[in-house]
This record gives sequence, structure tokens and C-alpha cells, in this order.
Amino acid sequence: MLQAEKAEAAEALTKAEAGRVELELSMTKLRAEEASLQDSLSKLSALNESLAQDKLDLNHLVAQLEEDKAAL
Repeated sequence: MLQAEKAEAAEALTKAEAGRVELELSMTKLRAEEASLQDSLSKLSALNESLAQDKLDLNHLVAQLEEDKAAL
């Protein structure tokens, strides 16, 4: 009886260890995905800022062209 309990405990321990390893692997993958998403967010933020500046520059240029046209 004691051998059976010992075997069950060893099996449960093995399953728990396998589960722990699987969870660690999942955490590693999630951390990598998070880092990738943070990088993408940073790049999109920089792109958005650049586009906003381009829009301001273009609006300024349009206003200047309209002034030049009106002066003709």
C-alpha cells in the first residue's frame, strides 16, 4: 500500500513539474509577445507623430499657397 501511495505521489509530482514547465514556457512566449507589441506600439506612436507634423506642414503650405494665389 505504501508503495502505491509513493508511486501516486511521484506521478503527481511529475505532472505538477510538467505543468510548471509548460506554464513557464507560456509566460516566456507571452513576455516575448508583449515586448513585440510594445515595440509595435512605439513605432505606431512615432509614425502618428510624424503624420501629425506632416499634416501641420501641409496645412501651412496650403494656407501659404492660398495667400499667394489671392495676392495675384
